[in-house]
Amino acid sequence: MKEIKCPFCGRENTRGKYCMFCGNPLAGGTAVRDEKATAKKEDGQRWDPETVYVQSRGRTIAILAAVIVVIACVAVVLVTQQSIPAKPERAFAAPIGTPGAKSLKEMTAMLKKAGMKPSGASYTLLDTNNQHFDPFVILDENTYYSVAKIKEGEEIVVAHVFEEERGKTYTMSNQGPVFKRLLEKLTEKYGESVIKGTQDYYYWIQQGDMLVLYYTYDGKIRLEFHEGIGSASV
Repeated sequence: MKEIKCPFCGRENTRGKYCMFCGNPLAGGTAVRDEKATAKKEDGQRWDPETVYVQSRGRTIAILAAVIVVIACVAVVLVTQQSIPAKPERAFAAPIGTPGAKSLKEMTAMLKKAGMKPSGASYTLLDTNNQHFDPFVILDENTYYSVAKIKEGEEIVVAHVFEEERGKTYTMSNQGPVFKRLLEKLTEKYGESVIKGTQDYYYWIQQGDMLVLYYTYDGKIRLEFHEGIGSASV
């Protein structure tokens, strides 16, 4: 019996007036042909609607699966970012200071990570643990030396000592070039400083910590970080 192609689903039927696949009439036994139904594959085989349907369904499933995976990955990233808020960096971070340190060991580790090199072993003086550091570059100026100090339960201090040109004496009312450059850089970085009433020193307070810039009794410059202003003393 002559095969008749269903004009609705394109499948071939060998008998009857209705398509045995989709149930639609076969239009009096005369197949309705179109270009897709009579198209030939490159290898000469006849177009098979069943195969095309399976292939199309497979591609659709694969695309949907890929979309679901992408959406799941984006959701995981968003949830992770929301659940772990970014921890803001404290203003006077190493090498200037050691915010958050609870021991001399932690202070030393922070300063070493910033590139500073300990000078000799740590020591204790008047219930205060100390660690000296070799000369380093702070705010584009070379230090004479630096020291980290901690007195348990009272204060944490990191002091950087600078020198002006030797043979000249400078004070707060007659500031030298090194002091002026440090003051300018600190102002650019942390804003306008607070000046002590007697102009003994400049200081900045941020996030509960304090930074102090002043001349010592022997004319050296001292830049000090204090953990928590409540216990700071200069």
